[in-house]
This record gives sequence, C-alpha cells and structure tokens, in this order.
Amino acid sequence: HSGHIYLTSQEGYLLATSTNAPLLRNSTTGPKLVMAVDSEDLVIQQGARWLQRTYPDKFPASRSVHVENAKLGDKKYYIDSFFLNLKRLPMVSSQCIYLVSLIVRTND
Repeated sequence: HSGHIYLTSQEGYLLATSTNAPLLRNSTTGPKLVMAVDSEDLVIQQGARWLQRTYPDKFPASRSVHVENAKLGDKKYYIDSFFLNLKRLPMVSSQCIYLVSLIVRTND
C-alpha cells in the first residue's frame, strides 16, 4: 500500500504533507498558503474534497473519521482523519492509504 499524510488548519489550509507538494503559492500580494482542495498532489486534493463533501460546514471537532473504500478518482482508499484541538492552531490530520486488492490463486 501507499499513503499520503497531511495536516490542515481548521479552515483547510495545508500546513504539512508527506509529499513534495508545495504549501505556499505566489500571489501579487506575496506568498499564500495553499488550500488542501487546491493541492498539486492529486490524492491530497481528492481526499480534501471528499472530506469537504462529507462535512460541508466544518470537520467535526468531537470525532474522528475512519472510512474504508472511499473512492478518490478511480482508486479506493482508506481515509483516517481526526481533529487536533490545539489552543492556538486547531488542525485536522488526514491520512489516505491506497487499498490494493490481492488475489491469491491456488492450484487444484
């Protein structure tokens, strides 16, 4: 399996990732944080959009999310997300793990 881990602010801005996707984007007023839904990394982008569709208002601070077989693009992933209630910077930790189907053949 392979996976992606990323941290976002409660508003959805990328703070850290396990990939090389940039966290900042240049703008005319200076560097800006990238929203997870706008990430250059497709799995992070799709995972963030999936969470956004599932929790349109705000990620629930009181619970974690564990979903098997979440479809991101044409692949299935296990999504594990939870809220980190830090006083100065509440964050959401998310992990998207690619599920690989294994077929075992036996000789009869």
